[in-house]
Amino acid sequence: SVALVVREGAGRELQVFREGAARTLTGELEIEGAASWFHDGSSIAIGGSDSEGAGLFLVPSDGGPPRCVVREEAIHPVCSPTYIAEVVHPAVRAGRRDSSGAFDICLKPLIATGPDEETLRLRTEVARQRLAFYVSTPAYRGAFDHLGLSDLADELAQLSKRGQWDAMASRIGDDVLSHWVTIARYDELADRLLERFGALIDRVEVSIPLERPSDRAVLRDAVKRLSEAPQRSPAAL
Repeated sequence: SVALVVREGAGRELQVFREGAARTLTGELEIEGAASWFHDGSSIAIGGSDSEGAGLFLVPSDGGPPRCVVREEAIHPVCSPTYIAEVVHPAVRAGRRDSSGAFDICLKPLIATGPDEETLRLRTEVARQRLAFYVSTPAYRGAFDHLGLSDLADELAQLSKRGQWDAMASRIGDDVLSHWVTIARYDELADRLLERFGALIDRVEVSIPLERPSDRAVLRDAVKRLSEAPQRSPAAL
């Protein structure tokens, strides 16, 4: 069997092809993204929206209504705290004016972290390079235009076309870097993330390089600290 997302008119449908025959599974679900088979083949996971809003759905592969397993909106790492507060939240409020269901905002923020100052310095420069790439990419312009960085985005876009990657990173000043990137040692990371995003999002995805046996314990402690933090009030939206 093969699962495909097929464009149909102005929308998209999830179809399964078996023995040369196609079957549409998603019905009224508005499809977003690609399809992935569940491990046992019984269902297909796909993002989309139903009458209650956006989410991740499991669609029975032999037919039946989609079941929402996660009701949240995942936003891109280029969404800074300012952008989330001034753009994302108003957009969510407007989009959910007539909906009373639960809704979470999820983010995997840009992070530079390490066990000591030297490692942190090196990883901060890697984050600077990554941020330069994002600023240069037209698809992410909105997050940077919002804070008046249109000229910088234009400049980096031109540098990227010429392959001048080192020059691009040098254009990212520390003020811009610290606005988008959470920079902290391992022992400060969870508190720094809560300080920046605790009142703005509901779920956060965090990862660190697992280079030493102790790094796994560090990540576990950070996740525990984040999971024990008070939940953001729905009234914040």
